Parts: sequence; structure tokens; C-alpha cells
Amino acid sequence: DLEEDFDRFGYREDQNLGIIGLSHRLLLTDNSYIQTVVAASRLKDQITTFFLEPNFNRTNDNFAKLKNRRYNFTTSYTNKINAHHTLRAGLTLSHRNFEHQVEELNGYRDERSRWGFFQNKRNTNLLQSFIHWKFRINDHWTLNNGIQAVYFAWNQSRSITPRMAVEWSPNEQHKVTTS
Repeated sequence: DLEEDFDRFGYREDQNLGIIGLSHRLLLTDNSYIQTVVAASRLKDQITTFFLEPNFNRTNDNFAKLKNRRYNFTTSYTNKINAHHTLRAGLTLSHRNFEHQVEELNGYRDERSRWGFFQNKRNTNLLQSFIHWKFRINDHWTLNNGIQAVYFAWNQSRSITPRMAVEWSPNEQHKVTTS
């Protein structure tokens, strides 16, 4: 009976996340600076589903282990030309490492053979660059626009995309933004 069996299924998930970073800002003039950020992160996620036998022994049904590591280096130059104009240009380099393992067992009760298995370990790099111009038209209207270029090494894909946003601030407590 399915309802009787449903009470015998279980699930366990263990996760670990670690992030560390360092940021530095070098003032060049009263209106310009270079900011650099170096960061690393690690995520580990392990999921197991199981069912209980009639004698209450636990039998694993599915297993998945995911590990993701990311190392980032970002640097940008910002120049506040005046109260109305700010320019920013930057570059981000990311190295990504991941390991995925999925194992599915065939069966419930009598059949215990493994029927599905997937394991993959990969590394890739991502390069992003941008230029951004912020134009503060007056106390209520701001225009943000720029362009971003991205290169994803895994599949050698490239993209160049424009960015634009308009912000209206009728007062200090409210903002409406569209992009």
C-alpha cells in the first residue's frame, strides 16, 4: 500500500558554505579611486533519500553530492567627474571548479542494484568587463547606462550587452527604477 510505504521514506541534507574575501580601495585623487576585491567561496551539499525496511534498517535510495568552488578577482576604476557625472570601468576574473555526483539505486525492496550514476568534475573561467556612466540629471532623476562584455571559457561563448536604467526619486523615502 503506497500510503503505508510513504511513512517509511526519509530525506537528509547536509550543507557547508564558506566565503572569504579581501577588499582594498586606493584613492588616486579627491574624485577617483581604484577598488580591488579578491574572494573565494566553497559550497558543499550532500543529499540522501532513503526508506526503512520492515525491520527498520535504513536503505539509501538516492544520493547526490555537489561541490562548487569559486575564486574571484575584481578591480574597478571610479571617477566622480562632478555632482552630475560618474564614470566607472572594471574587470572581473572568476575561476570556477565544480564536482557533481548523483547516484540512484534501482529499487525498492528486492532490487538493490544501482541503475543511475553521474559524476562530473570540471573547471572553467569567466571574464567580465564593463564601463558605466551615471548621469544625475537633477535631484529627482538619474540615468545609469553602460556596456558589459562577458567571455565564458567552458563553451567559448561571448556576449556584449548594453545596460540602461532610469531612476525617479520623488522624495528621500521613495524611488522608482526601471531598467
